[in-house]
Amino acid sequence: MPKYFYNARDKNGKMVTGNLDAPTRDQFISRLQTMGLFPISISDDESQMDRSLLKKMGSQEAVVTVRGRVKTRDVTRFTRQLSDLLASGLTLTSALRILTNQTENPRLKEVLKIVGSDVQGGSTLAEAMGRHPRVFSRLFVSMIRAGEIGGLLENVLIRLADFLEKEDELKGKILSALAYPMVMLFVGFSAILLLITYVIPRFVKMFDELGADLPLPTKILIGISGFFQSYWLFILVGLVVFGIIVQRTLKTTEGRRMLHLWQLKIPLIGDLILKREIAQFARTFGELLRNGVNILQALQISSDTMNNQIMAEEISKIRTNISEGEKVSDPLKNSAYFPPVVVNMIAVGEESGHLENVLTKIAVSYENEVDRSIKTVTSLFEPAIILVMGVIVGAIAISMLLPVFTLNLSMTK
Repeated sequence: MPKYFYNARDKNGKMVTGNLDAPTRDQFISRLQTMGLFPISISDDESQMDRSLLKKMGSQEAVVTVRGRVKTRDVTRFTRQLSDLLASGLTLTSALRILTNQTENPRLKEVLKIVGSDVQGGSTLAEAMGRHPRVFSRLFVSMIRAGEIGGLLENVLIRLADFLEKEDELKGKILSALAYPMVMLFVGFSAILLLITYVIPRFVKMFDELGADLPLPTKILIGISGFFQSYWLFILVGLVVFGIIVQRTLKTTEGRRMLHLWQLKIPLIGDLILKREIAQFARTFGELLRNGVNILQALQISSDTMNNQIMAEEISKIRTNISEGEKVSDPLKNSAYFPPVVVNMIAVGEESGHLENVLTKIAVSYENEVDRSIKTVTSLFEPAIILVMGVIVGAIAISMLLPVFTLNLSMTK
């Protein structure tokens, strides 16, 4: 029977070296997992073990790039199915092989093949997933690592799936709420553009033939139409250049910071964004703490997952203050973005030793607030768009009909 030599970590993260007899490599890895050990490197030759470990450690942070997009719901489905397979008694390598075969997304299938190969080669699941940051986020990898070390991988996978489902559901609500107003804006601006570039020039020819004296609103509208017709190419080039400048500006830290600060100051929209960020921070931070990630690392990951840079900076301040001996709630008291009720709840959670439970309650509360705010914003946004578009189209129509009314009045006199 072959003998395999290994370097592994135990549940406390301590490095362990040893050897075991096993009929196959898969059975050997399964025995290690049963013993609560998570392999770092495996070899059937003891003389190669040190070199294998060094090589594994040296390539541990390598990032594998797989082209294409993997949707959150695909990762969520994979996570829940992996938890079910592990709970049924399958080994990790066998579960990954089954899910690789049945995954419909070709990009995810390619990633899972690589992950399964790395795990079979001796990497932990967290290490293997960490090489694919476009598919598995830092939050995802950190929770998997905590689950492996604590021997609670199945439970962690269930929590991860629930977490991803909530995130995807919230994003879906926001997108669906904005879809109808965006369609209305597109149709409205298309109608205005059609009137200016096609309809108005036909009226201009008619007015020229009649020789009518045009009112001031009509002259202004004809001037706008003529400007668009004469300089449409320059306008298009200008918009493209402006878009490029904005895009490059937003790639800079200061540019993103200015945009995100401005977003938080927009009436209604800013309040919605702030609630969304607080909910995401509380959910992420609480899940990481619940799964055994240390508080400094949990705060760093929570900061990295923020969509708004201003909020990410606020969370980074918490991490700095904690490293200096303060509590989580201390820097939040001086923050202009965290409401007093959130600060007080976090302070109570720290005092009672149930911070992760309090953070979950905050997340649920603010996710409900976000849902209500979305309905409020959309209920106000839709009639506002209709009103603005109606005023613009009405003004164009009146400006075009004024000369006709004027001409009719002059003919009746």
